[in-house]
Amino acid sequence: LAVPGAGRWAGPAVLAAALAALGLDAARAGRNFAAGVAGRSNADAAGAWIEANLPAGAAIGLFTPAPMADRFPPIPFSRYALAFVRQPVSAADPKRLPRWFVTRPDWPAGDGFDAAYAPVAVFDALGGERDAFTAANFPVAVYERKLIP
Repeated sequence: LAVPGAGRWAGPAVLAAALAALGLDAARAGRNFAAGVAGRSNADAAGAWIEANLPAGAAIGLFTPAPMADRFPPIPFSRYALAFVRQPVSAADPKRLPRWFVTRPDWPAGDGFDAAYAPVAVFDALGGERDAFTAANFPVAVYERKLIP
């Protein structure tokens, strides 16, 4: 690996930096997989919180027509009414939005979501540390609709 005009050691330095970055990504992925063990993952904690805090029959909003395994926790689906909310949220009638919403905390960006919902519980054991290759131990946030004037 040669870097023109950068001297004799530039190639090995660039290679070492690339290998170090790859090693850090692999370590990050390993921590996410270890933290995502069944029963201890962010999704499991969020699912338990939902079951303990949301009443049976509550409507829970989500951005996809069906719960996606990389952004929705395991819950007894027969206990809740899942409501697909099309984006942008700002285009929806605020009175028709579900009281609760579940998604990744890094997912809702703009489109009126922040004006309509506030986070009430965030499950992110690794503090936002994500690996770029997997959905292992993805973060989960539960939001509640803000009061409508």
